[in-house]
Amino acid sequence: MNDLQIEYFLAAAENLSFTKTANEKYVSQPAVSKQISALEEELGVSLFERGYKSTKLTAAGHTFASFFKKQKEDMELLAKDARESGKNDALSLRIGCGSGWQMADVLPEIIRRLKTREGDVRFWLESYEFNQIAPALNDGDIDLGITLHGAVVKLPSLEERILIKIPQMILYSPKHPLAEKEELKPEDFKNELFLVPRSNRSAYIIDLVNGFCEPYGFTPQIHEVKNTESMFINVLGGTGVAITDLWAWQTVKDHCLALPLKSVYTISSVWRRDNPNPLLPVFLKELTEKFQYE
Repeated sequence: MNDLQIEYFLAAAENLSFTKTANEKYVSQPAVSKQISALEEELGVSLFERGYKSTKLTAAGHTFASFFKKQKEDMELLAKDARESGKNDALSLRIGCGSGWQMADVLPEIIRRLKTREGDVRFWLESYEFNQIAPALNDGDIDLGITLHGAVVKLPSLEERILIKIPQMILYSPKHPLAEKEELKPEDFKNELFLVPRSNRSAYIIDLVNGFCEPYGFTPQIHEVKNTESMFINVLGGTGVAITDLWAWQTVKDHCLALPLKSVYTISSVWRRDNPNPLLPVFLKELTEKFQYE
């Protein structure tokens, strides 16, 4: 068994609904069912009575729910004790950035300045698909997310601040037939397959891509791939093209060509309102000021 199976089981035990649990965890209902079924198989018992209109815990389900809940509470107490004992350790800030973004021109300058001013502080950067940033913030895995405005589910617990607008472009392989065309225009890609990373916010991303192509007189053929890395791999392999932005293009500019568009992506910072990390407001101030003067 693993932590994800236990997490989904405890949530479903509280909700008595796989659908509600899936919505809370930002995953599909089959994904929740799959993890709970795997846990049941490993334990050798049925945890739920699954009816057409209702879901109930079995006797074994009640037993294991109590056990796992107690185990979780004990771990949280242990973690709290560890944090209390480490209060004198260096402060740290965990930042989640959109997958595929090159942040070398944005974050290092701020991090160096804060380290000089604040003393013994540490910063950790993690890459996330856009749909993963809200859960990571809610679960406490990161303190701050840098993401596309609108790509994060709006929750009462989260605060969002617009940072900057960055140029968009069509990304394509140097071996693409259109790479040889002189005076290439966006409408020349009207018969190409446009790739987007799959997520629970795919509809939002697809709407964006459609909107970006509309001024050029065509509706793109869109195909979803597993994630941003898969999108880049497929573009490099010549199986399709992608609408991306300046930050993402800087990651693959040595291997891909890009045609600038007139449209832009709006970038936001997102964080939990109740995050007590003292570095968070300091970093946010620096981040906001940097983009104000660009």
